[in-house]
Amino acid sequence: LSLIRNPGECSSKIGVDSPSSNITVTLVDMETGDEIASTTSTAPGMVSFNVDEAYKNVKAKVNYSVVNVVPHEEEIACMSGVSSLAKSIEELGGKSGIYAKRVGMTKFKCYKVTFETTTTSYEEYSTDDFAIRPDRFDITNIPDKIVAGSEFNLSFSAKDANDNNSSNFNEFLDDSNITIQYSDNNSGCKTGSLSFNTNQFSNGGLTQSFNYDEIGELNITIKENTPFAIVDKDEEDENKLYITPKTITLTSIPHHFGVISDITPHNSYTLVSDDLDMNATLRLRLVSQTEQNKTTQNYTDGCYSKDATVSID
Repeated sequence: LSLIRNPGECSSKIGVDSPSSNITVTLVDMETGDEIASTTSTAPGMVSFNVDEAYKNVKAKVNYSVVNVVPHEEEIACMSGVSSLAKSIEELGGKSGIYAKRVGMTKFKCYKVTFETTTTSYEEYSTDDFAIRPDRFDITNIPDKIVAGSEFNLSFSAKDANDNNSSNFNEFLDDSNITIQYSDNNSGCKTGSLSFNTNQFSNGGLTQSFNYDEIGELNITIKENTPFAIVDKDEEDENKLYITPKTITLTSIPHHFGVISDITPHNSYTLVSDDLDMNATLRLRLVSQTEQNKTTQNYTDGCYSKDATVSID
């Protein structure tokens, strides 16, 4: 059995080259033994499937039957009218009957022919196993802005070729299977720490909580570390082996500004005076901070600082 597939639509269409007529082709999940989908054909050629679930190891099982027609010959006494009989079994055209075989100038041997029809059933598996993987990742539920140190959610999905979530895709979001990569969009600015707990997709969908402890333009990418379709690694182009990644950019802003102040008196005393050389000096320093009062590093000139207005009442 040979498989003919379109890797660009490997989650939806699979073709199996049929070895016989009157066949049934079934896709089987080799990890569980469960049958995924089945179709029948009455002639050799291509059969197509539309599968909306993800599977790591699939084979095509083909059930077909072969009809055999076996002739049986029995020698009988020749009767009159021998010359009008068929001269060979081939002249009977696959039908039961009698033929006369010449064995001399005027002698014949006669044979009665009957045909027995038998049907033999076969079941075979394709030698090639393959994966039915999602086509691409997607990210939704994207906030307009995130706040440094505050929790936010993102929704991830593994889409099939018809833009639906891939059922049966239940991989873990961790460093071994599916990973989250992140970096500040400005290479000259610091990338903070993006924290989250390991979580698992359910039928191609996952909502995950995150916390980022820095400000800036944060690029987040979801991608495979180990391909779901690892079984196809020796057959597919690497670009077709992996689920297509997805990248978004989030704007992270300070949770609040901390104010650090100090007052320096004039010598050892302070006068109430319009003379600035005799007044105390008040110094203020504004600090961009996270929800946990941690100072961010990217609120600087050249990264993401803005002009600020300070009012003293």
